Amino acid sequence: ENGKYTFTSEIYNILGIKVEDYSDDVDIVAEHIIPEDRWIWSNGWNLSQKTPESQVTYRLINANEELIYLKVHNKAIYDENGELIRVIALLQDVTHEILTKQEAIDLQ
Repeated sequence: ENGKYTFTSEIYNILGIKVEDYSDDVDIVAEHIIPEDRWIWSNGWNLSQKTPESQVTYRLINANEELIYLKVHNKAIYDENGELIRVIALLQDVTHEILTKQEAIDLQ
């Protein structure tokens, strides 16, 4: 909102970083995304009044240089004039789920 980002403590835990390491004008998720998935992340932000929500999954590297899969649901909020007020993003670490599915496929 207004060029500022706010995150719950959970994303800092997922990324293994400290709140004080980043100012509120930095999208910490964008800072940790792997380059090959940047297009997926960008597509998740293609929101409009016609399509105010999106859901994407992409990969990040945490502070320990471990691969993390993040599932993100973005929702745009507009005012009565159709102007974007804010975007709310719900983030979920789905690393264990995805790696378990991949391992099951490999075992078949």
